[in-house]
Amino acid sequence: MKPGQQFPLRICFCSLCLLLSLSIASAEFTKVPNNESPDFPSTTDYLTFLERFPLYAESIWHFDPLVPEDGYWGTGRSDNNNMRILGSAIFTTAVLIASPDYDSTVSGVPREQLTERLNAALRYLVATHVTGSRTGVDGKPWGKQPAAWLSSWVLAKTLAGCSLVWDQLDPLTKAGLRRVVEYEAEYQQRQPAASRADGDTEAELNAWNGEFMGWAAVVFAEHPRAQIWYEKAQDLFMNTLSVYADTEDTRIVEGKAVKDWVYTTNVHPDFTIEGHGGWHFGYAAAPLHSLAWGYAAFVLNGRRPPETVFHHVSEVWDVLKRLHLYQGRFAYLEGKDWARYAYGLAFILPALVMIEQKYADADARTIEGLRFHTFEWEQRQNNDGSVFGQRILPVHTGIFSMVYETDCYANVGLAFLLHQYKEPIAPTPSDDYQRRIAGSFRSSYSNFVVARSPRAFISFSWQDLIGDRPMGLFVPGDDHIVEWQFRNLTGRFTVAESPNLTTFVDHRDVLFHRGFATVGNIEHRGSQGERFIEQRWAMVALADLGLAILIDQSRALRDLTLLEQVGLEYSLPNDLFNGNERTLKWPGGGITLQGVSDQPGDTLYVKEDWINVDEKLSFIRIEGDAPFFVEDVSRRNASYQSLLLEGIALPYENKPRQLQRGESIRRTVAVLFAGSADETEQLLQQPPYQWIDMGTDSLIGLAIPERDWYTRRILINLGDQPRSWNQGGKIYELSPLTPLVLLDEDPVQPPPTRSESQDEDIWGFEEDTLLAYPNPFHRDTELTMTFAEDADRVRLRIYSLAGRLVREFDIQAPSRWLSQEWDGRDRTGEPVGRGVYYCKATIYRAEESRRTLLFKLYKE
Repeated sequence: MKPGQQFPLRICFCSLCLLLSLSIASAEFTKVPNNESPDFPSTTDYLTFLERFPLYAESIWHFDPLVPEDGYWGTGRSDNNNMRILGSAIFTTAVLIASPDYDSTVSGVPREQLTERLNAALRYLVATHVTGSRTGVDGKPWGKQPAAWLSSWVLAKTLAGCSLVWDQLDPLTKAGLRRVVEYEAEYQQRQPAASRADGDTEAELNAWNGEFMGWAAVVFAEHPRAQIWYEKAQDLFMNTLSVYADTEDTRIVEGKAVKDWVYTTNVHPDFTIEGHGGWHFGYAAAPLHSLAWGYAAFVLNGRRPPETVFHHVSEVWDVLKRLHLYQGRFAYLEGKDWARYAYGLAFILPALVMIEQKYADADARTIEGLRFHTFEWEQRQNNDGSVFGQRILPVHTGIFSMVYETDCYANVGLAFLLHQYKEPIAPTPSDDYQRRIAGSFRSSYSNFVVARSPRAFISFSWQDLIGDRPMGLFVPGDDHIVEWQFRNLTGRFTVAESPNLTTFVDHRDVLFHRGFATVGNIEHRGSQGERFIEQRWAMVALADLGLAILIDQSRALRDLTLLEQVGLEYSLPNDLFNGNERTLKWPGGGITLQGVSDQPGDTLYVKEDWINVDEKLSFIRIEGDAPFFVEDVSRRNASYQSLLLEGIALPYENKPRQLQRGESIRRTVAVLFAGSADETEQLLQQPPYQWIDMGTDSLIGLAIPERDWYTRRILINLGDQPRSWNQGGKIYELSPLTPLVLLDEDPVQPPPTRSESQDEDIWGFEEDTLLAYPNPFHRDTELTMTFAEDADRVRLRIYSLAGRLVREFDIQAPSRWLSQEWDGRDRTGEPVGRGVYYCKATIYRAEESRRTLLFKLYKE
């Protein structure tokens, strides 16, 4: 089974998929996990994965040239990442030594040799610390210096490993390790927790310092300073996923009010986390990763983990869960600056197990199985025990490839240990999980909007990790057909007058049921602030229908020479995860694109109206006459040469063109569709939407039939001035760059008559109803009302349990159905605390009649 394939219910794999996996596995690894087992991945499966580590570890092992009885994994240099390699390798080796079921025949490395390697590495680590007797091979010691920010990370993994084999360590090594821990713990004791939420969180720094302090307090529990270290660990845990509202929160955690614990802000109020310049899954997972290592320090040593470990874990997890895709990957909504499929994705594994054990979260177990399977599948494509070697090692043999490998093994090792502490729970069936997390949501703090369904995941962000460079994602139920390159979907321009354009954006967006509409102006400016190009951009996401509509209307703001333009720039992975082959079809033709190849790549232009990829994803031209441009690449071209990305664009132009101020550059209207070639033809013949004639190109109108024969109308004004639109005598004002979404009851076809066999009238509602989803909720919830008869106005009021008015919505002419999002904030804009709230809906109808409904909400 390839990672691109879905897990069946309960993550049980069919025999055919298992045979496919075995047929491409390395001959050296005839021992493979039982993917058909209902408890996959079991501790046996984890151990099978870990038993391949010594084969890789031996390839990066070196004896110290100055003290031959000592040695190290990696390069032996004193910098952060080389010491990180050493700490992770020490831990993984200790896990194998401590496991009574370790099978040395897999790697050919006996337990005795592992023990020798471990002791030699520990002696090297202790001796080359700033408190030791010598330096590393680069002539420098390692340890907590101004630039040595990863010392805590290194030592936490080292202590975790040593705790497993403590009796097999010689007394001098243990004494030296105690000395190192004392120095580092006392250094941390003097430092306040760091604080920053915008752009680059300090959550991960506090978390890994906290995990180290927790391990120090547990492993050296008899130390006179152990209690002080434990208290500092709690301080760091509480200030990891901290939000501004914590400074006023009076809830008691471990004997103190939250506001007395927290003095930092590292997470946005909606519990999104930014790292390296924007929303970045790796830096949202990293603090959860270290909290899981801190959690393990206690549970693996028979101690109760303090509640401080879990401060806001469930809220952050609720965000991450929504951004999980389909086969184990998480969406990088604003780009990724690390190697694909490698760095960061291992961080989430031990966090998933912690969440399963703390909250009995079956969704976490589902994702754990998918995530582990992808790692194990790729590991078996190599002959050397590496996880990512086939893609990364041949072209990138430097330090980071060793970081990726040892990080992954260490986190798999911790997940293995945590499952020994507590039996795994049953996963959520994959289909049920996808249905349950379907919906739409946005973050005004991290500047993205998402709509998802079992059929498609669609997102748009008005920034990326570099700055205001908008990008979108469209995932047709297959993780391996999407890639998060900067400017994905929005494209780019190059002008002769200023080669490196920067962008500035102004935008608005609106959510509706499992969809969104977002519209904005992207200004492309020169190095001196000169305004060169204006790109009016809109995206309408209809996740339930598996499609997104893109409108790109660009013009010159001054006289210029356009050297290159790329529109609808879609980066299409074509690597080992999809069999190194993509099949493209279009009306009357097609081509197969080979992935990594010795043959040079090529380019082609397709003049047809649509292109379909692998019977999964279609690009459809609705307006414009430019051909599709397909770039066939033959070498890995993503970050760190970790993945091959083909390119599809509409349009593509690289011949110089003179433009005058105000002249149109392009107007493109396109559809992305999750479906086969045949389904694409059907969609074009009977589209599930209708274009509304608005009388001008600057106004866009769509009519989408909804359930029960209601019609949703989405109106977008791409112009600079307000416009009005008349619908059945009712005038709607359309502000510039602001989408308007209407839900009315004009049926697109007559409602069916009620048959004798029907139990209820599917056209009319028998009574007024008020519902909320999700409920309980962490961050926001959608209040939905249906009406037995027409309503003129609805007032929604949300009260606290004590009767205080928290929030109020006054909705005019809601017709027969309405949806109102509550973002969990009060009237001042501050997030409300956990607890019970009441939503009171007052429905106003003609002749001053009204009806009141009451509904209970739970904020977790």
